[in-house]
Amino acid sequence: MIEANFEGQEMSLQYDGVISDSIRFLKIHFNFDEYWDGFEKTAVFSHNGEKFLVALSEGNSIYLDDNTCYVPQEVIKTQSFSVSVFGNKGNTVITSSNEDVSVADSGMGKRIPRDPTPTAWSQMLEIENHTNNMVSELVERADSGEFDGVGIPQGGTAGQVLKKSSNADYDTEWGEITDCYTKEQSDNKYVAKTTTVNGKQLSGNIVLNYSDVGAYSKPSVGIPKSDLSSAVKASLDKADTALQSHQDISGKADKTYVDTGLSNKVNKEQGKGLFSGSYNDLTNKPDIPTKTSVLTNDSGFITNAVNNLINYYLKSETYNKTEINSLISQIQTSHFEIVAVLPTVGERNVIYLLPRQITETGNIYDEYIYISNAYEKIGSTDVDLTGYATETWVNTQIADFLTQMQIQGLINNALNDYYNKSEIDTALSLKENLSNKVTSISSQSTDTQYPSAKCVYNIVGNIESLLSALR
Repeated sequence: MIEANFEGQEMSLQYDGVISDSIRFLKIHFNFDEYWDGFEKTAVFSHNGEKFLVALSEGNSIYLDDNTCYVPQEVIKTQSFSVSVFGNKGNTVITSSNEDVSVADSGMGKRIPRDPTPTAWSQMLEIENHTNNMVSELVERADSGEFDGVGIPQGGTAGQVLKKSSNADYDTEWGEITDCYTKEQSDNKYVAKTTTVNGKQLSGNIVLNYSDVGAYSKPSVGIPKSDLSSAVKASLDKADTALQSHQDISGKADKTYVDTGLSNKVNKEQGKGLFSGSYNDLTNKPDIPTKTSVLTNDSGFITNAVNNLINYYLKSETYNKTEINSLISQIQTSHFEIVAVLPTVGERNVIYLLPRQITETGNIYDEYIYISNAYEKIGSTDVDLTGYATETWVNTQIADFLTQMQIQGLINNALNDYYNKSEIDTALSLKENLSNKVTSISSQSTDTQYPSAKCVYNIVGNIESLLSALR
């Protein structure tokens, strides 16, 4: 396994040793960092100027999982091959550094032909088929009602929330929020706990002094001159030179002027002094509540339990069957277009197939994609079978070889001149056992014994001698 580690666009490789001529064995794992998030990534493998693209996407037969794929067999050749990655996201393209992988010779020599690595075209078809199968499965599941009623009923109106109707799973309904204040009602009736009065938080009953309201603390023995403002002090100093009652007051304010000036003033009430400005000097002061729990929730503010939304869903956070089908229909998949000439401006998710010779039939196409306002050739439908055996070559090489059926026929014909075990056993059962052969006979001889030819000859000779004697 080759480990490809990324720091932005810089890629570094870690591997023990790579031997040539392996097929669907050598894997490479790409460890992408956050720079590559959201990009559709494609690996590019090169050897002696020949490039092979592998889309790192589900559905591709040479892509495994977790950004891992097989290294194309065509590039695993001595002395080395190179690898890089590019990614697409909208009109943005990110590329990586190109790194080399050293390859040692396997000594395998001429290898057995294998299926070539799928072209980028074939890989895109595989991915498209995989995506279409997934979409079809989702549509079938949606049509069968699998997504209906799983805690998200249809209907409802704007402003309603999803509520539990009972303790049973998925038993929900759309409804209004009751026994709660709206934000506007809450803002008009209450203040936030972070609100302060002259820097004092509303954590309890607030006690204000004269300095909190900008008032003057009245001394018990009169106001000392040092507490007076400079303007008041200047006025008092002028009083020392003011006219006395026996002095001339011509040109001064008369009673009418004074009465007119006092007409908007309040007469001092007997037994009561002027307000000192201190909140503490007030009587019948109201208690200011510091906890919302002592207030009456008569405007229907949302309570803490509802604010937590443990048992509620916002309608804007859910999808119904129609919305799911709409999202599925918006899934974009790549497709191929055969063109005689490349368009001036290409489209996303389109692989253009440009025939090499327009008048040919069964044509070979070059594959192009439109990236960053330019066309990039990514491969072709041409399959390079250099080094692979043709059908004619194979037939020539095996012309002098026998097929399995021919070999079996020859064996059967050869065996026609031989006995099988059953036939041999039957033939042997008709023969005498050599261990029962005797060279002489007597009264002790048995039925299973048989005499040799010499023994028979001697017996016949003895009989003839006896007959001769009797004549």
